[in-house]
Amino acid sequence: MVSLQNNTLHTDLDSKPTDTFDYLHWSSCHPFHTKSNIPYSLAFRLIRICSCEETLTRRLTELTEHLKRPEGHTQSQRNTKIYSHTETPLARDTKKKNRIPFVITYNPALPNISSTLKKYFPILHTSPRCRRAIPHLPMAAFRRPKNLRDSLVHANIQKHTYVAKTV
Repeated sequence: MVSLQNNTLHTDLDSKPTDTFDYLHWSSCHPFHTKSNIPYSLAFRLIRICSCEETLTRRLTELTEHLKRPEGHTQSQRNTKIYSHTETPLARDTKKKNRIPFVITYNPALPNISSTLKKYFPILHTSPRCRRAIPHLPMAAFRRPKNLRDSLVHANIQKHTYVAKTV
């Protein structure tokens, strides 16, 4: 929402009265980093939208109230992620990273892939050939597993060509 106050434009978050503020439940089958960054992303969204400091403070307080609901985010997770924006400015790393992604299909039963890669990466570097091929620690990246919709809905439509029979 944009408002005019004292000849200056101010922006604020606009939400409908019917908004339920439903967020991803903590016990859902999603990667940890996805669930833990929900408060951070929501706070960052508010910082970009709200132009006035008082409005931002009020909206961040409302956000902490919305996240207290049964989604399962603990108070320390909420406060750490929400208020980390206000303490440090965001600095972008402009260096190009040439890390090779280690892509694996996500499954909640998997062990911590990043720590496993860190643990066994020195074994790869015992071989000169592997050291040249993989100079830096690979980055763990998760692929979304197939779900029921992927099995039921087909994006590519097959064209049928009919040939007329000649008698």
